[in-house]
Amino acid sequence: MKKSEKLEFLCVKLAGFPLDWDEIVRRFRAHPRFDPEQQFDFQNYRKYFSELQLDAALESVATSCPGLNMQFDPPVSSSKSGTYCYSYSQGRRLFVCYPNRYDLQIAEYDRVAIVDSLPVIFEVRLTRWYHSPATYTKKRGGRKFPHRKAIKYCLEPDRYNRILAPARSFFGRDVGYVMIIGDKEYRTSQNSECARAFRENNGILVPFGLTREEFREQAFKVIEENRLPLRLFLQDRIAV
Repeated sequence: MKKSEKLEFLCVKLAGFPLDWDEIVRRFRAHPRFDPEQQFDFQNYRKYFSELQLDAALESVATSCPGLNMQFDPPVSSSKSGTYCYSYSQGRRLFVCYPNRYDLQIAEYDRVAIVDSLPVIFEVRLTRWYHSPATYTKKRGGRKFPHRKAIKYCLEPDRYNRILAPARSFFGRDVGYVMIIGDKEYRTSQNSECARAFRENNGILVPFGLTREEFREQAFKVIEENRLPLRLFLQDRIAV
């Protein structure tokens, strides 16, 4: 991974960037495939809202700080680089799959930007820091594997190098990697050995500005106030 002074400056601006729920809902409804009758579960809303907050924050900083020389969404034109195939969704998320295996998605980048010539991958992770072995549910060959969405797992070199491999292949060089996480998880990272190693390898962690619980509470209120169709499951009624 790589970082620069301008990327670090950008991340200082991103840290705790104020949420504008009106703007998030406006962007959500402006999606080309928005359907006011379509139901989503809370996990979907959490994903969409947090990504839209990232979009709003990045675009605001890019406008107010032109010296960062930011360019969003480098063109791919269904590009192939031998091993990988790249395409943007209508929401500007970059998807990566194998050629001739479009049903097998191997990576999704929440936002890709060039920051003063440095390509950077941005991800939002409003998930737990760690899942105890008792919650390991994915099995292969009878073995249990850690929850792959837990922050601690995402900081492991095998994981982030695998995620970044398609980006490095596309740009032909190393890239920056910024992970935005909940405030509680960010505080935990300050005393974490794996987070220290991640930072030493030039990875950057940024606090979202709310804890997962605070974001969850506000998001439910926004969904209700804006009458967005919500499909509730048992796991949506408990902390996730």
